[in-house]
Amino acid sequence: MDLNVDDAYLTVVSLDDPSTDPLLSPPNQAPQITSFAAAETSPGQFRFSGTVVDESPTGMVVTLNGVQSEIQNYQTTVQSDGSFSCVIQLLTDGTDAGTVQAQTVDSAGLQSNVASVYVVPTVTP
Repeated sequence: MDLNVDDAYLTVVSLDDPSTDPLLSPPNQAPQITSFAAAETSPGQFRFSGTVVDESPTGMVVTLNGVQSEIQNYQTTVQSDGSFSCVIQLLTDGTDAGTVQAQTVDSAGLQSNVASVYVVPTVTP
């Protein structure tokens, strides 16, 4: 263990754990949503999925929004590997085509990018 004295403050840095050194720890970065996609699994039923890249993605919440009323503020939880997915039934009368957006916020309040995908549900008679 090294002891560093800096301006009358004592900082203990463990050589076995570099994360205790604020100069070696990377600063918190805003999360990123990657690979955001939608797949229609049956008429109007879409599986939305993607990945959150963050220092600690587990338990983060991804919020979906779009012109579709079924999607407004729909939330899904991020898994330990950063993945998220949900299945949402959209209308099949031709009115639910449009852009769906996904965004998340990390524990420090940093917002991710806004990922988007365009969906066109199969119209059924």
